[in-house]
Amino acid sequence: MQSRISIICTYFGRIPEYFEAFLKSCEYNPSIQWFFFTDDVREFNYPPNFKRVLMDFETLTQKIDEVCGFKTALTRPYKLTDFKPVYGLVFSDYIKDADFWGFCDIDLVFGDIRGFLSTEILKDHDKILDRGHLTLFKNKIEINTLFRQPIRNKLVYKTAFTNSSHLYFDEWGKGDVSLNRIFEYYNNPVYLANIFHDLNPTKYSFKPFNTNPSENLNKHNCYIWKNGHLYFTKNGSMTGIKEVLYVHFQKRKIKINGDLGDNFVIVPNEILPGEPPANLKKYTDPKNQFLRRDFWEFYARGLKRKTKKLFKGS
Repeated sequence: MQSRISIICTYFGRIPEYFEAFLKSCEYNPSIQWFFFTDDVREFNYPPNFKRVLMDFETLTQKIDEVCGFKTALTRPYKLTDFKPVYGLVFSDYIKDADFWGFCDIDLVFGDIRGFLSTEILKDHDKILDRGHLTLFKNKIEINTLFRQPIRNKLVYKTAFTNSSHLYFDEWGKGDVSLNRIFEYYNNPVYLANIFHDLNPTKYSFKPFNTNPSENLNKHNCYIWKNGHLYFTKNGSMTGIKEVLYVHFQKRKIKINGDLGDNFVIVPNEILPGEPPANLKKYTDPKNQFLRRDFWEFYARGLKRKTKKLFKGS
């Protein structure tokens, strides 16, 4: 029998346009239930397995503080990434019937989740994957509270939760301030596999961080989504493709060019319904990078952070 899976995602502010593609990929994983907490009241094409719950950021902050038992440094939505491990307790009423629960981002397009995460894999591991884009846990109280356990007598979760900076506690963090380090420290089995693509946001062309150099990527990489399956291809052809669990296109503005159906193509700044166009190179040409407003915004934010640290350290 399949394990029941519930996934929690949160987003506060105006939901980006590519959200419809995310929803379409969730719809094609009908055995998985999503719960989405947001303050955006606009209506989208929510599928039957995707429940939106309207909630403001302040309410969620209060719930997290109550679960933690102290005043946290959660003052802005982006800092929520450090608090994702707490979702199993905060939203326990929503996931109570699930065998596995998890969290995910919305700047994703999923492929066939069950095809990559079999019943055997789920049964043999307490935690599935190690990145904040998508992580699953066995829905047991000892697993849902493991983030509270110390490493070398230090409660590292308190370090993450009382620091206003983003410390990546939901992933590998820095040193021991990391959920993955806690699972390592207590020898809880974690399923690690290179089955997803995490895109480099500083490149216009799709360059996944976790791709083997031997794959010989080129500047015309794109993704093809067909009937719930996601494929990575170097030229838009269905030959020489690689199926992946999901693609994470972080810090990238992508517009949807038409109504999504059962097939669509993801290029660096658009989602194109149907099959790959004959003039695919027009959409993947790196020269278009200089037209990307988000590309320059990303670097501006980084420069601002570096300048702030420079003056702070002087």
